[in-house]
Amino acid sequence: MYIFGGRDGSTRLNTIYKFNITNGTVTKLSTKLPQILTDGCCSIYNDNVFIFGGYNGSIRLNTIYKFNCTSETIETLSITLPQALSSESCSAYNSDIYIFGGYDGTNNLNTIYNFSISFELTANNVLLYCANSKYNFGLITDQVNIPIKNVYIGDSNNAAQLANAYLYDETKSAWVNVNTGEVLTV
Repeated sequence: MYIFGGRDGSTRLNTIYKFNITNGTVTKLSTKLPQILTDGCCSIYNDNVFIFGGYNGSIRLNTIYKFNCTSETIETLSITLPQALSSESCSAYNSDIYIFGGYDGTNNLNTIYNFSISFELTANNVLLYCANSKYNFGLITDQVNIPIKNVYIGDSNNAAQLANAYLYDETKSAWVNVNTGEVLTV
């Protein structure tokens, strides 16, 4: 179990702690949140914890952080929440995380946001599965494209083999080989 930020009396923290449920030990990680953070919400999807919004002691945040539980590294996603908020709650279901309510600094909110996660990537951007290579919010147009280096598919022995995979590149109006960048001519 990971604990992100919080307060120690009047001091807000950017620390990350790891609690081992089996033996009851707590370890302070060398990895830190990019800023101090309280009152955000987080939800786990596969081996990543997504941390949404929160409060840094001055302002509500619209940031989204992605913490990898295997490497214990954190990154700030370039996509943000549609509005800055804190004290919200969230829950994962299938490949979506739903973010409920919160506080924008003035008002308690009755919003529900849907953060869609429909792909899995390893740390070196090798695509393992892709239904939609974007993070996105329903009804929100700002999306971020994730760079992909290679696509692998399992063979009959379930060993990964480099695959000839193509994605449609709207900027080129053509299908492009994910592994080589070559445009498919028809």
